[in-house]
Amino acid sequence: MVMLQEESFAKEERNVQAMRARGEARTARFLNSKLRTIGIDKAGLDKQVEEKKKAKQLEKESNLEEAEFNLQMNIYVEE
Repeated sequence: MVMLQEESFAKEERNVQAMRARGEARTARFLNSKLRTIGIDKAGLDKQVEEKKKAKQLEKESNLEEAEFNLQMNIYVEE
C-alpha cells in the first residue's frame, strides 16, 4: 500500500513539474515580443487533438479490459 502511494506521489510530482515547465515555456514565448505571433497555433492544436485521441483510446481500452474482467468474474461466480 505504501509502495502504491509512493508511486502515485511520484507520478503526481512528475505531472506537476511538467505543467510548471510548460507554463514557464509558454510565459517565455508570450513575453518575448519578437517570437510572439498573432493567430492560431496549428502545431499546438494538432498536438492537443492527438493527445486527446490517445487519451480517449487508452480510456476505451481500460474500460474494455474492465468489462472483460467483470464478465469473467460473473462467469466464475455463476459456476
